[in-house]
Amino acid sequence: MQVVIREGRPSEASAISDFITPLAAKFIAHEFAAPARKLFLATFSHAAVDKYIANGFRYHLAESEGTMVGVVATRQNRHVYHLFVAESAQRSGVGRSLWNRAREAARESGYRGDFTVNSSRFAVGFYERLGFVRDGHENARDGIVSVPLRYPVTCGPTGGCS
Repeated sequence: MQVVIREGRPSEASAISDFITPLAAKFIAHEFAAPARKLFLATFSHAAVDKYIANGFRYHLAESEGTMVGVVATRQNRHVYHLFVAESAQRSGVGRSLWNRAREAARESGYRGDFTVNSSRFAVGFYERLGFVRDGHENARDGIVSVPLRYPVTCGPTGGCS
């Protein structure tokens, strides 16, 4: 699968929402009680994604033959906020490529610190394969369960960071 990764545009908030919402419902929200599920899925609405973009979240989109197959969003260059890959593209390297591009973009913006993510239970293994480590106990806020993870960054004497 040939994949191109590019920065998302504000005009694509609805398309991003339409892509990530069903994935979030299938792979994450099914674990939550109905009130938490509703609250959680509202964070993926068109209006919510539009607001994230307006507030400086950086989105990168993975496309194959003009079709969106993955999305990653970072907040303040340091926190992975969304990372979703289409079912048909999972385990093909798209998620890793999105993470690498998001990390590169943060470095290009001058950020040199650790990265964090509040992972779903479903995605913990994926993030650990990328090099993230657990950074606390699983927690639930308003019934929404997440696992805090951190990507520890090491910088060499010449400023190169991993």
